[in-house]
Amino acid sequence: MRTGRILRRGGRIAAALFVVVAVASSATTPAWAHAVLTSSAPYDGQRLIGAPVEVRFTFDEPVNLADDATAVLTDSGGRVDGAPTLVDGGTTVVVPLSGALADGAYTASYRVVSADGHVVSGAIRFGVNADPSAAAAAVASPQPTSLDVANDAAKGLLFLGAVLLLGVGVAVRTLWPAASGSPRVRALLLAGWGLLVAGTFVRLATSGPLAAGTGWAGVLQFSGAATTLHEMSGAAGLVRLALLAAVVPRLRSTVLSGRVGNVVDGLLATLLLTSIAADGHAAAGSDAALAVASAVVHLAAMSVWLGCLLALLLVVLAPDGTADRLGPWSLVAYGAVCLLVLSGEYQAWRQIQPLDSLLTTTYGQVLVIKLALVAGALGLAWVSRRAITGSLPPDRRRLRAGVLAETMVVLIVVGVTTALVSLPPARTDYGPPVTVTAPLHGGTAQITVDPTRTGVQGITVRILGADSRPVAVTSVSARLSSEAVAGLEVALDAQPDGSWWGSAVVPVPGEWTLTLTVALSGAGTYTTQTAYRSW
Repeated sequence: MRTGRILRRGGRIAAALFVVVAVASSATTPAWAHAVLTSSAPYDGQRLIGAPVEVRFTFDEPVNLADDATAVLTDSGGRVDGAPTLVDGGTTVVVPLSGALADGAYTASYRVVSADGHVVSGAIRFGVNADPSAAAAAVASPQPTSLDVANDAAKGLLFLGAVLLLGVGVAVRTLWPAASGSPRVRALLLAGWGLLVAGTFVRLATSGPLAAGTGWAGVLQFSGAATTLHEMSGAAGLVRLALLAAVVPRLRSTVLSGRVGNVVDGLLATLLLTSIAADGHAAAGSDAALAVASAVVHLAAMSVWLGCLLALLLVVLAPDGTADRLGPWSLVAYGAVCLLVLSGEYQAWRQIQPLDSLLTTTYGQVLVIKLALVAGALGLAWVSRRAITGSLPPDRRRLRAGVLAETMVVLIVVGVTTALVSLPPARTDYGPPVTVTAPLHGGTAQITVDPTRTGVQGITVRILGADSRPVAVTSVSARLSSEAVAGLEVALDAQPDGSWWGSAVVPVPGEWTLTLTVALSGAGTYTTQTAYRSW
């Protein structure tokens, strides 16, 4: 009966966490695509003298090709592309072109899967001995759907499963071995195993349809399965399922005990945590091996901290439990928190660049919320530690209330962490809009660039007179250049409000110079320059 109540209570906690994670994930920004296009050849809006033999799209991290990943179309809708391939370690998509292209304008589009499983799409325009007219704005990344939410929320199930299976297992093995036969402990371990299996299957089942764009119907059709298996997240999921199958005998038997059993369990736990860490941001970008190792430490520390709290709350401090070995528990929790903070600092340094992005990107803001919650949990832990180390025996009811509060806060931290890993890292999302000015024939050219991160940037130009009022303009053209790039032509179109707008793919960060050529109605043509920082 008690085991049934514990399972029902654990199920309610897991369901509540899943709901919190789903709401948090669905409320995040629509920029779910985490890989960023850094350059293309030809670049967006380029006019070529000779016909190219291929189109290249380069991203800031390795990607995988989704179904119908690329297309190069004429303005009449004819396709002139062949099968795409990945080069340069998976960061560049090469699209071969079928034969010599005729003179005219072309649109090249891409649809790829970033390292963390999210879909990225976009397009460029170029011309062969022809003006591609306006530089086409990139196709917007797909808006988050319920399938996206389920895929990201499944990470929350993996985190909670690691806490219950690995964290509680460590707590019982090292601190309270007498409770290893408790029905409550057994129920928590089995629930953790089940959550890990469920989270893995959800990730595997939904990643393919997300890449293929087939929605929930694609789940039953196994659409995009080949793409999933070529992703890091897919491979990690298959390895995780194999490891979970190997864990079953360890849950049902104690044949391997003592030092050998500890080594086997430790190896299985480390590999399981590695499979979870590799299914996310840590496996993408520079120093991936070090980042995955840091993420494993981070996950292990979180699992041990929360696992100890749950074992303490549901077993040791239960009315029929024996409140022993509280001092060693405090030391283990302290060590776990230290590792959590140290590994978290490295991961934050890796994803928060520049420091301003901590407060100006959704990723940074959610991270601040997580840090505040961890600080609150540490405050509650400090109160509990004073109750344990005091001269009088600790009040079981007060200690249980403190541990319950700390546990609930850390569970919320797990939910916030799940929302955090569904967001694009601040280093790829930072690029606040900037407005700069340049003198022009007694007036001012006002230029707004939004965003200023590498990749597709929108450029809005307003020509103002000496009285700050709009003046009549016949045409506006622009050129972007930097130390690394000689010049990108940006075609600007007149807008109904009198402004001029265009877009360009900025391939590298740094200082960029924008040169404007403006034909004023009845007053001649003038050139001016200004500069801004691209991130």
